[in-house]
Amino acid sequence: MTIFFYIMNMVNKERHIKFYKLFKLNGWNGLLNINGGAITLSDFVKQDISWDNAVDNIYSIDMWNTFIQNKAEQFAEWAIKQPLNNLGKKKDLINWFKGIIGEYFYVENGEDLMKQTWDALGKNYAIEHIVPASFYRLTPHTRVEFGEDFGVDAIGINRYDLVSVIQIKTWNIWSKELITYGDVITNLFMDGICREWITKDQEESMFVLWLGQIKNIAKPLQNPACPAYNKVHYFGFDQLSEVLAGYERFFALSNNFKISLKNIKNYTINCDSEILRKIDSL
Repeated sequence: MTIFFYIMNMVNKERHIKFYKLFKLNGWNGLLNINGGAITLSDFVKQDISWDNAVDNIYSIDMWNTFIQNKAEQFAEWAIKQPLNNLGKKKDLINWFKGIIGEYFYVENGEDLMKQTWDALGKNYAIEHIVPASFYRLTPHTRVEFGEDFGVDAIGINRYDLVSVIQIKTWNIWSKELITYGDVITNLFMDGICREWITKDQEESMFVLWLGQIKNIAKPLQNPACPAYNKVHYFGFDQLSEVLAGYERFFALSNNFKISLKNIKNYTINCDSEILRKIDSL
C-alpha cells in the first residue's frame, strides 16, 4: 500500500464515519423524498391501509419480490394523482420505488446478509468473486434527481478496512436484464472514483446487490481477465435463496426488517437541523 493510498483511505474513512454517524442519528429522514420534491415515500405508506398487512405476509424471497412489484405499481398510481405533481412518468415512479426500497432493504440488512453468506457459502461457489466478502457500516448515499440515479447508492467498509462503493438494483427476480459492463465500470467504478471514495487500483472496492440471478451478469464481468474482476463482488437472488432457504431463516432476518418497513411512515422530508449541527462536531 503506497503512502498516497494509505492517506487517501484514512481521509475517506473519516468522511465515511461522518456519513455513518449522521445516518445513525437521523435515520432515513431527508432520504425518501421523491425526485427531491415535497412528497416522500413516507406519505405513500401513511395513506396505504394495506401496507402493514402486506409486510406481515412476506415469508420468502419470492414474496418479497412480489411485494416490491405490486407496491411499485400502487405507489406510481398514487404519486401521479398528487397535487402539483412533477414527479415524473409512471415508469419513472415505478423504477424510483424499486430503487429506494432495494436500497432500504440492503442497507438495513446488508451486513447480516454478507456475514451469513460468507459463513454459508465460503469459497465453494463456482465463481469466487460472486461470493460476497463481508462489509459493515453500510450508509445510504445522497439521493439525486431522475436520470442521475446511477453509480454509488451506498458506501461501506470492506473486510480489508477500506471504503467500498455499492450499487443496488431491485429488479424483478425473473427479469432477464443484465448487470452490464457499463453498470459496473462506466457507472459505479467511475462514480466512486469521481467522488473520491475509491482508487482505480483498489481491489474489492465495489459491491453490486440486486434481486437478479447470477446468469444475468454480463459474461465479460465473469471473466478473470476483466479489469474489474478482483474489484467487484455480486450478491443476488441466488445467494439470498441459499442463505435464507426455509421459512425460519428468512423470518429470523426479516422480522426486524418488517418492523423497519412499517416505520417508513415515520420519516420526514428533511434532516433534523439540530442533528446536522451535531455532525459538525463529530
